[in-house]
Amino acid sequence: MSNSSLHDGRRGSVLSSEVLLRLSVPEVITCIEELNLSMSIRYPVIVSRIIYETITPEGQPTKASGLVVMPDEISGTLPIISYQHGTQTSKDDVPSVIGMHPFAVGSASTGYAVCVPDYLGLGAAQNESSHRLHPFLHSKSLATTVIDMLRATKAACTKNGTASNGQLFLMGYSEGGYATMAAQREIEQHYQDEFSVTASAPMAGPYDLSGVMVERILADQYHPSPAYLPYLLLAYNQVYKIFPDIRDIFAPPFDRVVPELFDGCKMLDEINSALPAIPLQMLRKDFLHDFLERADHPLRLALRQN
Repeated sequence: MSNSSLHDGRRGSVLSSEVLLRLSVPEVITCIEELNLSMSIRYPVIVSRIIYETITPEGQPTKASGLVVMPDEISGTLPIISYQHGTQTSKDDVPSVIGMHPFAVGSASTGYAVCVPDYLGLGAAQNESSHRLHPFLHSKSLATTVIDMLRATKAACTKNGTASNGQLFLMGYSEGGYATMAAQREIEQHYQDEFSVTASAPMAGPYDLSGVMVERILADQYHPSPAYLPYLLLAYNQVYKIFPDIRDIFAPPFDRVVPELFDGCKMLDEINSALPAIPLQMLRKDFLHDFLERADHPLRLALRQN
């Protein structure tokens, strides 16, 4: 990716902002009951959906969406939390479309500005963006989407009469844990003049894609979420153009079934129930043999990059 893409001044620009909810303190307390967390609820909150400018994995301009939750009736400066959500396959099962995120609501009521990015290919901007399938576990695009959401959140603070106090907290779970670590690395390598990470909590993410993850897949064992493997293969093939035809990867009938499952409309549980519990059974034997024998296999190299 070029420096012009890295430092393009349009990135993070807010293209639209829509207030979805205004919650009183009693309503916030009701909202967060399911979390079983001790939070010092103090402020009413405003829940907004934003669409902002970011870039594709190839560095081209595109749009992404997310949820911003801010305390209302407050002035001065605020710390920012960026919460990265876990693996989703349905384009509508993400914060900006659902319009609610209890943890973000509770945190905002304690005095934080909270953003929850949807990621590329998911959320309210899906029909306006140039991206198709969400680039699952692609570190660069996850990082840039988070960073540009942070920029948009700073702009939202200014519009609301507040500002960032310079403290930034990153956190996420599952793919969100991976996205959190990717964003932290990108900030440390390229954006230290713009952001300073106060604390980071990446949780339960698949951080070692070319090591532990490959070993788990090749172990020919039961996996509780077999959808992760085809999701990754489809996403990486979209980004890296590794195979000219999806039939080069998946054995029948999965060469037909898998693309139909990942149409952006189905939930992860529905996809898992349609796939074999042993992910290896979806793959062509010649593809698997080639991957095992070649240290320079393009998929192996792509996993190493991420």
